[in-house]
Amino acid sequence: MNCTPIAVSSEDGGFYLIESLKRDSKIKVNVKNGYPTALIEVDIDSNIDEEVNTKDLGEQKIKELEKEASRIANEKFKETVEKWQEKESDILGLGARVRAFYPKYWDENVKTDEKWAELYKEMTIKVNVQYHIKHTGMQWK
Repeated sequence: MNCTPIAVSSEDGGFYLIESLKRDSKIKVNVKNGYPTALIEVDIDSNIDEEVNTKDLGEQKIKELEKEASRIANEKFKETVEKWQEKESDILGLGARVRAFYPKYWDENVKTDEKWAELYKEMTIKVNVQYHIKHTGMQWK
């Protein structure tokens, strides 16, 4: 299943459409200083679907595009997570993970879904999205 392609422009005027091919994600929860935290790591294998005004598509340019696509995706994902938190919508099941991995913390500090909603709203959730371009035109990386 592919997600929405990311449009990336480069300093030399090139424009690229990067399409995801495969995603792998990991969600880790922790309790630090009495508060739950989460780290969401997403690795995306992708290809360059379209290119306009490109002069160079060497290894250095691919690294630049991976970095820019990752930056854009991290921004978008962070905005999305913040909206989920504002609406108290724990669609990733972080509360269930905290309850499963830190039952003592849950029993002593959370206890109810209402309390979890309060904690979730203020919870630190870090996101790390990394794009890896595997295919460019007819050449495989």
